[in-house]
Amino acid sequence: MNKILTIVVPTYNMEEYLHKCLDSLIVSDELMEVLEVLVINDGSKDSSSEIAHEYENRYPQTFRVIDKENGGHGSCCNVGLNEAKGKYIHFLDSDDWFDKSFPEFIKILKHLDVDVILTKHVNEYAITNKSLIHSHPLKYNEMYDAASFNYSLINHTLFSIHESTFSVNC
Repeated sequence: MNKILTIVVPTYNMEEYLHKCLDSLIVSDELMEVLEVLVINDGSKDSSSEIAHEYENRYPQTFRVIDKENGGHGSCCNVGLNEAKGKYIHFLDSDDWFDKSFPEFIKILKHLDVDVILTKHVNEYAITNKSLIHSHPLKYNEMYDAASFNYSLINHTLFSIHESTFSVNC
């Protein structure tokens, strides 16, 4: 079956967070068939690679680990982009995770044919026990045409890779 979504997880010395990140990507067997998770280990000195390989061994149809020499976050993203087999790609830092809406997101992607999907994301601050929801002036669940898009809506707004899922073919 063709993969709908590739999640690229760059990791470097993130053993403390990696289980939570990867656990958030485990969905029903049906959805695991259309999901690809690429963990790009950037030469970690801790047990990040071993943790990632545990998931690869348990879910070989979905998880793949690529161990490489340290080259930085961007090099991990580039490796993931080159290896991605999904129709869409999303970059997820190894100290981040998806919430319980992730399975529904995959189901929605099955029926879309767009270049970019923007979703809200939340920053959690453990020290202050507060959360901040990030959003922008565009409406969620709306389709925008690039030819007629009002780009002044985003002149002063930064879009984060954390809230963007891209078509691999765009």
